[in-house]
Amino acid sequence: MRIMLYNLYRGGQGRLDTIVKVVNAARPDFLGILEAVLWGDDEQTTLRQFAQQVRLPCSYFVKSNTKYDIAFLNGKPPLKARRFRKNFRHSAMLAECTLAHLQVAIVLLHLDPRREENRLEELRRVRALIAPYRHVILMGDFNSLSPHDPYDRSSLLHLFQERGIEKFGAEQLRFDCIEFVESLGLIDVMRALKKPFVSTVPTPSNEDKMHAVLKTGGKQYR
Repeated sequence: MRIMLYNLYRGGQGRLDTIVKVVNAARPDFLGILEAVLWGDDEQTTLRQFAQQVRLPCSYFVKSNTKYDIAFLNGKPPLKARRFRKNFRHSAMLAECTLAHLQVAIVLLHLDPRREENRLEELRRVRALIAPYRHVILMGDFNSLSPHDPYDRSSLLHLFQERGIEKFGAEQLRFDCIEFVESLGLIDVMRALKKPFVSTVPTPSNEDKMHAVLKTGGKQYR
């Protein structure tokens, strides 16, 4: 059973053919989509066409509080799919599915990019949503730093301060969100599988300071 998350970046405009090829090569059974920008017209045309192309015909769409909508696709209907916008900056979705004969709650979310406190409040909301479930998969864009990743913390904090970036903490780097997730008993799959650290920024465009390469002392931080 394969589960895949794809942050499209601005709806994947101009890149959808490539994105379809990537998804089809991975052959997921379940696919979470973030930043489905402009996918939410009255007929959800883009989502439906995309679902057909990746051979995951069952699709569920959440119109977010912002333009960053989210979607969930799979081969057959989940037991239940619920959508949430209240108390979320963007939105979240919970789908009950059967994986390997187990009933599993898959939560797709895009956490607040602004402050750690805001993200923690959203995660407390998630904690309440998953409380009835024994088996949970949590995936999405957490907009958070992990205490387990190999940062040079003092240098990275200094660079953030120079650029006026406080989303990860003003006086010290904050790891509250990932620590909170781990306190729920959830496991970082990449870490459990001992996969190498791979950065998720910068984006190819590097249009803003939040997603640009940070350089100091011959090192790059992403």
